[in-house]
Amino acid sequence: MNSNNQSETPTRARKITYWVSTGLLLFELLYGATWDFNWLNKGFATAVLSHLGYPSYLPLMLGTCKIMAAIGIGLPGLKLVKEWAYAGTMILFLGALCSHLIVGDEFAKIIFLLVCIGLTVVSYCFRPGLFQPRHAQT
Repeated sequence: MNSNNQSETPTRARKITYWVSTGLLLFELLYGATWDFNWLNKGFATAVLSHLGYPSYLPLMLGTCKIMAAIGIGLPGLKLVKEWAYAGTMILFLGALCSHLIVGDEFAKIIFLLVCIGLTVVSYCFRPGLFQPRHAQT
């Protein structure tokens, strides 16, 4: 058996895991922003946030932050920007999860948030170069 093939398999699987999870995360951030901006499903985001006790101007702020996070995560390089974008994304999803739990929403409403949190964690943990020695990072 070719030893070179064995050493490439984890790297290849790692890259595929990263790009699939990151692609789904970026899609959710950008698609969610269109809802927050009221371009799709008019009034839904405002109604949900009102149910959670938030002001009506919050969707505009969330949509803007989601687009900024998607750009930060999606663009190559910019390590510090990526760190902040991932942190902001986790704060976004964890805050939404806590809000739904506090108002007593049923489990079916929070499953999607758990998936989004999982995608964020997987995307972050499988970033290229995350576990390289410091001297090998560029």
